[in-house]
Amino acid sequence: MTPRPSPRLEATLRAATHRLNTKGIESASVDARLLLAHVLNLTRADLIAQSARTLTPFESESFEALLQRREAYEPVARILGEREFSGLPFALNEATLDPRPDSETLVEEVLKRLKTAGYFGTAHDDRFLNPALSTVIPAKAGVTGRRCDDTRESMPCRRRGSSPPRILDLGTGSGCLLLAILHAWSEAIGLGVDIAPRAVAQARQNARALELSKRARFRVGTWGEGLKKPFDLVISNPPYIPTSVIPGLMPDVRLYDPLAALDGGPDGLDAYRALLPDVRRLLKPGGFVMLEVGEGQAQAVESLLAAAGFLHTFRAQDLAGIERCVGGERGPSGTGSSLSSSRRRPGPQDVGQSCQESLGTPAFAGVTTLS
Repeated sequence: MTPRPSPRLEATLRAATHRLNTKGIESASVDARLLLAHVLNLTRADLIAQSARTLTPFESESFEALLQRREAYEPVARILGEREFSGLPFALNEATLDPRPDSETLVEEVLKRLKTAGYFGTAHDDRFLNPALSTVIPAKAGVTGRRCDDTRESMPCRRRGSSPPRILDLGTGSGCLLLAILHAWSEAIGLGVDIAPRAVAQARQNARALELSKRARFRVGTWGEGLKKPFDLVISNPPYIPTSVIPGLMPDVRLYDPLAALDGGPDGLDAYRALLPDVRRLLKPGGFVMLEVGEGQAQAVESLLAAAGFLHTFRAQDLAGIERCVGGERGPSGTGSSLSSSRRRPGPQDVGQSCQESLGTPAFAGVTTLS
């Protein structure tokens, strides 16, 4: 019996793309390349350069196993176990939502507002340069800073002795929102809360992998229940899909994302109603909240924020022009930490103080004790 010839890389990709196309998968070509690159441990550029390469039987079998999972509509990120979000790798498990590029809007909007408020400044000759406003702001007494070429990696500045800014992420999932912000805001600290223990375990693992575990804590809980200490910023991507819509979702989402992370109740707004009282209670006066919303929900969620007493509400669009985030400031304004104003506020700078020491301060006691 004549042995079957070993398949060539180019032919393998062509056949795999055809199979995925017949399943109605729009990203068939890209998905086939990602899966094969993973099996062969090659870059996508290598796939082109080595198109004449033949696959070993083991490589062919390994690729076939992954391809069959994708034919069953399992997302590539779940097959590979990792999703890139805001330029960072995040491992996933069955209890975490697969982060979407749309959710990066929340991270970018938070960072934009922090920059506008002067939290990412450049210190030189006793002056701060605010990149967002492109103006030079004189340094204030008792405030210092460091020079940094990349504002996403810059060291914010704050008055000596003040506690680090605190972020609360409700429904943290993989921790992608909180950890992406902490990666950019180098002296903030944060707490992520999720009702699913497996999601919390995954978020902790991601924090360790990104070397952020000294500034990030995670706990199992229902929204803000049991928390007492105030936060400067609260973020959340809660379940917001109306129950009746879920059966019609794409199978990639319907079959593989956890239902608890999708189902927002009859009108998709149940989670917002449940979490806003805790947000109001836990935000410092002048602190702000940023919530991701579904398409067409921005006005309704903004009304919920206003009804809960939040001031200066705002919306932010994603790259497709869809209103994807809604936020607001906790009144009364003029007291506490005002991150949402355009007036420059001092931010963390005490370089000598380690992040571990920051986590042990009374200001962070509500996180370290999980109370």
